Amino acid sequence: MRGPNGIDHVIVRYSAGQASQRGGTCTVLVDALYEGARERSYAFLPDGQFLVNERFGRSPERDSAVSGTRAFFLFPMPRRLILEPRLRGGYLVVRLEPQRVIEVDGRGLLHRLTGAVIEQTAGVTASSEGGVVFRQFDGVLLDAGWARGEVAFRKFPDGESAFTDRAGRTCTVLNREIFSYADPFSPELTFPTDAALGRFLVARCGSAFDAMVLLKGPQRADRSELEPPPKPPPPPRRPSPPAAPTARPPARGAPP
Repeated sequence: MRGPNGIDHVIVRYSAGQASQRGGTCTVLVDALYEGARERSYAFLPDGQFLVNERFGRSPERDSAVSGTRAFFLFPMPRRLILEPRLRGGYLVVRLEPQRVIEVDGRGLLHRLTGAVIEQTAGVTASSEGGVVFRQFDGVLLDAGWARGEVAFRKFPDGESAFTDRAGRTCTVLNREIFSYADPFSPELTFPTDAALGRFLVARCGSAFDAMVLLKGPQRADRSELEPPPKPPPPPRRPSPPAAPTARPPARGAPP
């Protein structure tokens, strides 16, 4: 990365739009759908933030009246964000190293998100609230809500957000418990590491809430509990038993 004021761009053009990696802020933005007045984009940030941004109409007065954002955080936090510069099998690929791979198809829908079972709404409407619902997640998921016009936890500092663990247990917290509003226009997660967040969740949500994945560190993308295991190698061949010794005929002239 080139520093806080530098911006690097990697552009990938495909049927539903384009994607760009902005190195200055370490943000990957995927402009996934352009269809008349409807738009959908995804943003990935290094603190685990995953935003689904949608525009569902045109307004001559205020863009905030016809747009909304759903904010999720995917923990453990990625150590590195990578936008692959070429399509893979027709999909645009974003890697949240080392644990997650996201594939976006030509319709602007999430084809794959490692370690997650999700449901999606293809249409972009005001009532779909981002159109992405997590049914299962192999880490800790923070749903920070949907809001019209801007990010919900920025718009509603006195509101609530909900954590969900691998078993589907939820823990609701106040936004001010987990976000710093020192800069009200750019609130930040108050936990610099996964371990710090894990300790908070154990204290705040009780021992039943599974924060162990944050305390032990991220798994690799090919070790997800929700991904099918790789094809096991064939068992090693057993060595053939040694052949029985062959009796030699007696040497000539030897006694019988």
